[in-house]
Amino acid sequence: MTVAEWLAAAPVEVATVTTDASLEDAVDRMLALAGSRSVFVTDDDGRLVGYLPHRRLAALLLAEFRRSHSPRHLSERIHGGHIHELMHRPHPVGADADLAHALHHLLDLGDEDLPVIDADRRLVGVINLTAVLRAFRAGRL
Repeated sequence: MTVAEWLAAAPVEVATVTTDASLEDAVDRMLALAGSRSVFVTDDDGRLVGYLPHRRLAALLLAEFRRSHSPRHLSERIHGGHIHELMHRPHPVGADADLAHALHHLLDLGDEDLPVIDADRRLVGVINLTAVLRAFRAGRL
């Protein structure tokens, strides 16, 4: 099975923002989509340039529970920050890649979502680890 075939069989809503989005916008976008675990950052042409994983966003939002961050520091970070300041470099796979290779890549990265791009680096979908586990348990993989 190819990644493109998987995306057609198990589509996932993808939270995306552009590079000029605030962290607050990114958090709102992620929380608006029930299955979204990461926010993917694209340029104005839809090309993938970065992502912010769920854990990183949670760490920012819940920083007040850590002794090393003051509530003021957190507020400044969320309300004054932009996504490009904290986004991670993506490690996408192509839509024509073999699904087994993509899953190996996803597990090696330790992420919950793996971005899928086309030949022009445009984001075309995401392989979600939870969706993969559900399909595996149901015997569809």
